[in-house]
Amino acid sequence: MSKVKKKTTMSKEALRAGYVQKAMDWIVKKGYLDIKADLEGMELPKAFVQKSNNTSITPDLTARSLGRKFYFEVAMKSPNSRDIVTKWKFLSQLAAMKDGKLIIFAPHGHRSFAEKLVETHKISARVVSLRSGK
Repeated sequence: MSKVKKKTTMSKEALRAGYVQKAMDWIVKKGYLDIKADLEGMELPKAFVQKSNNTSITPDLTARSLGRKFYFEVAMKSPNSRDIVTKWKFLSQLAAMKDGKLIIFAPHGHRSFAEKLVETHKISARVVSLRSGK
């Protein structure tokens, strides 16, 4: 008897939006201010354009705490980790310039992927487990 793979009914974009919402809930509970998020009804975080290849980099969320700027990303496994590494390195450097930090939220099943990228590419970031649940 062969195992049948369960079809995912939720699109990757909808799944990501749910994770961004959970990340925002965490940020609010921790007392961050001036929150901007890539969510419907929220002010979008500022996008940055890389001049070398004319690509746009937009963090999933940004916020302030104690006058410091924080950048937040939701980590999801991807076969194209090069773009993720580029984005995280850029956001990490940007955060450091603003005396802040890059925090990467890792949903269940994505934490080891995120930690491996951060460690392998020496990205200054904190990886936080994004718990599923209510």
